Amino acid sequence: GTLGAKPDLLGFPVNSVVPFALDSNGAPYVLIAHIAAHTQNLKKDTRCNLFIRQGLGEGDPQAQWRASLIGRMEMLVPRADGQTGELHAYQTAISEDEFTELKARYRERVPKSDSYFQTHDFNFWRLNDIVKVRYIAGFGRICWFNGRDLLGREKSDELAAGAAGAIEHMNDDHTDALELICRNLHGYEPKDIKMTALDSRGFFCETADEPGLIYTSFGYEITLDSLRKAMIDVTVRARKAAPD
Repeated sequence: GTLGAKPDLLGFPVNSVVPFALDSNGAPYVLIAHIAAHTQNLKKDTRCNLFIRQGLGEGDPQAQWRASLIGRMEMLVPRADGQTGELHAYQTAISEDEFTELKARYRERVPKSDSYFQTHDFNFWRLNDIVKVRYIAGFGRICWFNGRDLLGREKSDELAAGAAGAIEHMNDDHTDALELICRNLHGYEPKDIKMTALDSRGFFCETADEPGLIYTSFGYEITLDSLRKAMIDVTVRARKAAPD
């Protein structure tokens, strides 16, 4: 939901449905076109509301969880090393490496999203400033909490310390599992695949061919103690996703 920028809709809420992904800090971001109404609204006023819900196909939707994330969006502008230039108030510069990682995270949610950058003027917009979250767990189970309690939940120091060993182990002994995950969950036949990084929500793999960097979500947040189980869960999910 954004705030209307057109004179006849100035300040009125305007809603749309968009896929989103999470960055390394847990901040949601979307990929939207320059010509879209919500993009034009955000350029005038970056305040917005991202509504998410459980989305079960059956049952009373009011008995399912849902949340409204209320805050301000920023348009992410990739910059090469040393590149300068004035930015608008709604823009934030990011490195090309971060842009590549964001593309990989988003590609997992929207497999054809790379083509959007070639057909229209699309940009990532991130809800990095979450002021408040209204969370409803079901009938009468309602609370508000600060957005900072949702963000900043990066991998723990313990997970960070153990990541290098886990990555080395996967690359030395379980490339077959990485190939399976890439093939069945992402639809790519990988060439020379290797794990390069992991966080509390998933892991990155690089391949020698396109798309190069691939991100796979665990589906839940993990610690170092639950990393092994999370990798097994992803591998099992990949086996079940094998075509008949």
